[in-house]
Amino acid sequence: MGILFSKKIKENKETEEEKEERIKKEEHQGIGKLFKEKELMECIERMKNTLEEWSGYSKTRIIFDSDEMEYKELGEKVKGKSHLYFINISNDGTIFGYYCNECIKKIDQTIIFQTNTNFIFRLVNSKDLNDNPRRWYFDLRPEHEDYVDCIKIYENDKYTVYEVNFCGFKIAKKGTNLSYYDHIEECHSPKDIGNDRINYYKDEWTKSNKHFDTERIIVVEMQ
Repeated sequence: MGILFSKKIKENKETEEEKEERIKKEEHQGIGKLFKEKELMECIERMKNTLEEWSGYSKTRIIFDSDEMEYKELGEKVKGKSHLYFINISNDGTIFGYYCNECIKKIDQTIIFQTNTNFIFRLVNSKDLNDNPRRWYFDLRPEHEDYVDCIKIYENDKYTVYEVNFCGFKIAKKGTNLSYYDHIEECHSPKDIGNDRINYYKDEWTKSNKHFDTERIIVVEMQ
């Protein structure tokens, strides 16, 4: 017994990368549940590090929430603003959206972007709650020369609230079941991946072309 207790227990010291990944997982654990229970500020606070890291801005301001406002108000809330996170909560608990770094100059018209600073993201993967937040940029490959990075916000459409990109997604009003994923992986990929497309992360969500219902839309302005 004395010999056993005299031995030092070897500690597994986590690397900086492991620490960062652990913090991200802890930070986002339970986010979906909080959103459904309307604890909005707690959710935003818990996601704050990721939102800041991705955007480069440190202040968050909620400018639209479909639980508190009418869909037709979205256009007036975002017009003339930039650095916006459009966050959607689907009926299966997936939390995803679009970060628009550029200014929303017009409503009810397609806005085309040329800078490639916007991206599609997923904060919560309902199929794997331990999955880290991920983002995908519009892919500027030659075979996509007819595709564009774009957004259109509808002012008073019967069903559609807004839509993003070719092979992006469409968000429709709650209860319509008309929101739609359009094969996101076909023209989006992680940043700076180059030609190594075979090995980059994909899952059923990025491949999906299914309809779903959007329970809530939140827009966060970064400043």
